[in-house]
Amino acid sequence: FNPQYLAFNTLITGKTGSGKSVFGNALSQSLLRDPNIHVIKVDVGGSYRRECALNHGLEISFHLDRPSGIDPFYSSKALEISNEELTVMVELVCTLALEEGESFVSKSIRADFEKGIRSYFKERRSSRSLSDFITTTKNLPRQNILERWAKGGVFENAIHPGDKKPDNRYI
Repeated sequence: FNPQYLAFNTLITGKTGSGKSVFGNALSQSLLRDPNIHVIKVDVGGSYRRECALNHGLEISFHLDRPSGIDPFYSSKALEISNEELTVMVELVCTLALEEGESFVSKSIRADFEKGIRSYFKERRSSRSLSDFITTTKNLPRQNILERWAKGGVFENAIHPGDKKPDNRYI
C-alpha cells in the first residue's frame, strides 16, 4: 500500500463456497489493526453483516424509498479536489451515466465529466451533493440519464446522504 494514495479498491470474485468471505474477513481484520485505515465494503449478498456489527461498523442499505447515507460529493468540503477523489467521483458519475448494454463510457464523455467535477469543486458551495452537481453543472453529457439520480429522479435516494454521517472506520 502506497501512503501517497487516498484509497485502494479491491474486487473479490469466485464461485459460491470458494472462500471469498473468509478471505474478505481476514483482509479486513488485518487492515483494521491500523487506526488510520478506513474500510468500506460493498456486499450484495449480505455476507459481512455480522463482521460489520462486530467491528462497530455502520451498515448502509440502499433502498429507493429512503436516503442511503452515501454521497461522495457531500463528504468533501475542500475547494480543490485531489486526483484520487476526482478519480472516484468521475468513476461514479460514469457508472451512473451508462446506457443499457454499455460497460464503460467513451474517453470524451469521461473527460467532460472530469472537467465538470473539477469546475463544480472550485465553486464556493455551502453544501455539495451529487444531486446539486447534476442539476447545476451545465453541458453535462447524458444529462437526462444522470437526472434519474438527482432530487426528483427515480433513484434520488440511492446516493442521497440524508441525515446519516458515515464517519465510521468500517462501513
